[in-house]
Amino acid sequence: MSVWIKELLKNLDEYVDEPIREKIMGACGEKCPFTHLSDDKLIEIKNASENEDEFLKALCQQWYLINEDGEYVVVFDQCYCPFANEGIQGLSKKLCYCSLGNIKRKFAIGLGREVDVIMKSAILAGDKECRFYIKLAKAYRDREETYNSPLPHHAAYGSELRGSADQASSTPGEQKPK
Repeated sequence: MSVWIKELLKNLDEYVDEPIREKIMGACGEKCPFTHLSDDKLIEIKNASENEDEFLKALCQQWYLINEDGEYVVVFDQCYCPFANEGIQGLSKKLCYCSLGNIKRKFAIGLGREVDVIMKSAILAGDKECRFYIKLAKAYRDREETYNSPLPHHAAYGSELRGSADQASSTPGEQKPK
């Protein structure tokens, strides 16, 4: 299977532009069968929480989410993707957009609204860990009704891979400064 995945990613890299690759892999991540936090467990955590802050605190205790001075970050100390772990050498960093999409879905379910997720580092890019920053808009956090709103039907994917030769932008054609 890893040969097939590598070939798929190689062809996406070669024939599809960056914003479309992000969207394809992000959409695949929403349906990842290998997720380590099931939707049922996520809903259980949400239902046991009285508000968004309580939900985030519980998620920090039960998952890979950490709070760094008020900023929430999902940190993976190793690559947990079974496709990558079958043969991690030479695998495209685009596979990490799958994780980005999966994380966006987790927060959409848990918070009842879309959030932006920015990929700052990835093991497949040669970094020591994967770090995904969760962008929670303060305006939303102050409104209780957004916590119980329905799950959005679709999300746009944006990421930024810093510290590697591969940089992505949430706006097509825009270059992020190094």
